[in-house]
Amino acid sequence: MYKVFGFINIALVVLATSPYWVRKLNQWFFHRKGPGFTKLMKVLRVAHKPLAVALLASIVVHGWLAVGAVRLNTGTLAGSLFIITAVFGLLFYLMHKLPLLKWHRALALVAVLAMAVHLWVVLF
Repeated sequence: MYKVFGFINIALVVLATSPYWVRKLNQWFFHRKGPGFTKLMKVLRVAHKPLAVALLASIVVHGWLAVGAVRLNTGTLAGSLFIITAVFGLLFYLMHKLPLLKWHRALALVAVLAMAVHLWVVLF
């Protein structure tokens, strides 16, 4: 069952980070500016917060089912980074300070890289 939550986590990370990478891909390659793209971005931004909450819950369940306790491993590191990322996102939402958003984005990148390392260690 923990493998199912692992795949759910991957899907949630892709969806939760999509407001950033869809915007950047559009900025770098596609250059769309129409109402359809604006509507898509609005939907992704609105979905970002509930997806992040679902991701945090799923990370905890996945870790608990996989190990049964809190143990230091690559998954614990990746999960902790996602939690810290969410804290910075929440602080930005509450305080509207631009440096918090920059930290949120930087930590999200580090958390995704940590998740990639975790997947590498687990799969290979």
